[in-house]
Order: sequence, then C-alpha cells, then structure tokens
Amino acid sequence: FVKKIIKQEKYDRLIVMPTMTAVLLAGLLEKKYKINNMNKKVSCELTKEQVLDIINNRNININKSNPKVLNEFYLMILTRGLKPKVIIDYDRIPYVYNAGMVRITIDYNISCSYDILNFFDKDIIRITLENPPLFAYTTSSLAERYHNLLSLGFPESRLTLMIKRAPQLLNVSVTSMNKRLEEFETLGFESSKVIRMIYKEPNVLKYSFSNISNKIDEFIKLGIPKEKVIKMASFAPAIFSRKMDVFKERIIDLEALGFNKNQITKIIANLPNILAYSLDNIKTKIQDLEKIGFTHKEVINMLATAPTLFSNSKETIIAKIAILNNFFSEEETKRIILDFPQIFNFSVASLLKKIDIYKKNGVIDLISSVPKRLMQSTELTLARFELLNNLNVPIEVVPKNLFASQKDFIKKFGFTNEETLKGKQLILKKKN
Repeated sequence: FVKKIIKQEKYDRLIVMPTMTAVLLAGLLEKKYKINNMNKKVSCELTKEQVLDIINNRNININKSNPKVLNEFYLMILTRGLKPKVIIDYDRIPYVYNAGMVRITIDYNISCSYDILNFFDKDIIRITLENPPLFAYTTSSLAERYHNLLSLGFPESRLTLMIKRAPQLLNVSVTSMNKRLEEFETLGFESSKVIRMIYKEPNVLKYSFSNISNKIDEFIKLGIPKEKVIKMASFAPAIFSRKMDVFKERIIDLEALGFNKNQITKIIANLPNILAYSLDNIKTKIQDLEKIGFTHKEVINMLATAPTLFSNSKETIIAKIAILNNFFSEEETKRIILDFPQIFNFSVASLLKKIDIYKKNGVIDLISSVPKRLMQSTELTLARFELLNNLNVPIEVVPKNLFASQKDFIKKFGFTNEETLKGKQLILKKKN
C-alpha cells in the first residue's frame, strides 16, 4: 500500500494592512501550501520599494540575502511570468477561540480594483457589488455620465475624488439624482447644501429618504432644533450612518462634565465630530485648559462658545496665548479669551498677522476693548483705513469707523465692503 501525497502551493497575496503604512514596511508576501488536508502558510516582510519593484517587474533578483519565500516568488516571476492582476480591498473582523485554535473571520466592505500601478493610492477606483464593472463602459459613456454630474452642480475640482471614493455615482442617472435632491429639499436642505453633503460623503446616496427623515426627527427629540440638524448634516453627513445610542451616550457624558443642554446642543451642532472623540480626550482637554489657568466653569463656557477649541492641541493653545501676551498684559489676555474664545479658531500665523497689523496701525486698543473685531478680515480693515484717509476723514474719527457694520459704513461713507476692497486695489495701482 502506497499513500499518494497531493501537494498544492500558491502565492496567494501581497497583504497591506493599516499598520503597515510606514516607509520601511509595506506589506507581507504570503505563500500557502496544502498537503492532502493539511494547510501551511509562510510569509516574509516587504518594503514599499520591493512592492513597487514587483508591481513594475523590475529589480527581480534572486540572491542569498532574500528570504527563501521571496526567492521562490522571484523564480516564479522569471520562469512563469507571474504578475499582479487585481487589488482586493476589505475590512476584516477576526474571532478567535483558543480552545481548539478556532479562528473565524468576517470580511466586509469588499471591493476590487485593476489599478495595480496605483497600489498604494487610497483613492483608486474600486468596483463593488453595488456598481457593475465600470471598465465595461465606453469612454464616451463615462464622459457623458461625468458631465451629467457636472450639470447637477457638483464642483469639478472635487468630482474626480468623489468618483474615486464612490464609483457608484457614475451609475446614478440625472433623473434619479434630481429625485434625491428634491427629497433632501423637502426635508429643509438647500440644493447647494445637498451637493456639498454628497461630495463630502458620496455614500449618503445609499441612505433611504425614510432613514434620513427618521434620523432628523430623532435629533429633534434630543432637543436639537431642525435648522441645527440641517447644519450638522451639511458639514458632517456621516452622522446619518451613526446609531442614535452613540449620540445619547455622548450627551450624558457631556452633562456629567458640567455642560447644560443648550451648550451640548450648540457643541454637537457646530462640531458634529465631537461624537467621534473619546470621553478621555474630552476630559484631557478640560484638564489642559484648567492647568493653563482657567476655572472649570470658564473652561465649560469657552468650549461651549467655541467648540473648535476641542480640536486645538495644548501646545497650539499655549502658542496662541503667548502671542496675545506679547501685545497685552496677562490680565487683558485672559479677558480677551473669555470674551471671545473664538480667537482660538485662528491659526497661529493668522492671529499673529492680524494683531501685528492692528498694532502697527495704532488701533490695537480697539481689539482689546472688543476682541470679536478680529473676525473682520485685515484686508477690509486696511482698505477702510486707506479709503477714509483718501476721503480726508479726520484722523480722530477713523478708528471708530474701521469696524463699523457694512450698513453703517454705507450710510456714512457710501461704500459697500466690496467697493471698499476694490478702492484699495485702485489706490495701490496708482501708487505702482
């Protein structure tokens, strides 16, 4: 009796995981064996340069310094013309049961791409079960579908990226897209906001009308006004994919930290991404501000007034305070921040530029007394300064009119903001 041994082997895949995106380690080359009913798997690590060499069929050299499995793979490339054919992309959830070494994996968000040369590009066009093979379309058909999307109002500068992220957009007819736009409009969204939502999150088209309508109603029940919900969705359409339990849990967390219902509503409406922050991150942010010198109550009011403070690092906050301390006393700096915490919305460079310009033009005291004047662009302030000088407005009257509302400025001097800015350009032209 002679038992027949059946041996099979294959170079199954080149694996790239989220943790393998460093410069040195790009992925794993994996080879599988099967001997009768027994399986075995061997692999070796590859650098990004090695992966690109394999994809482009260059520098395929067998040498002693290579792992055995890599040399075997190179031999297959050289003798059998082995080459990469398709990219399979998916998310995986593994379940392991140690007794018996049982391992079960569930793969989802499965897609494929034939764009091998752009292997490391996250925005390659993918084919999923939801859209037929896009490469079956003729060039003229693809061009027509592309121009159909442009005609609906999608910005050309973003359209290519949208299609890369959600190729199914090319399968949507103008009629279907118009119907979806009308559905959103009946819920209170402006057409331009819907376009914005779709190009920020193309997968919003997957959500049914009833799903979106119900989600809006649930937000309203949480105490968030409908207009705020619309604003939230316009800036972060991914909220439609989140379970309401996540929102409710975060509201409870924020209440426990000292925020009232109105403050929480404002925070979520202006910074929907707060829902993605961990409770530890939020606590750390509060503690960092308290260590800088603010009371707990002051911190809560600052974060509620300017929720983007959550996204400022401790180092950035300290840097911005240092800039203010260069121009104002510590007491003035603290008062400015408490009166106008939105000051942290400016970048370090922008804040320094604004205050420096006002200092040079002798109107820094106007910023100290009413810090929200920093919201006005420096271009408009300087344009008004030059315009008023050219109109021979008394120098002592100029400062208090630099930050007048557009309505008041028109009433006094007859120039809109746009006309004022153009006036500045004309003056500069004459000087040149």
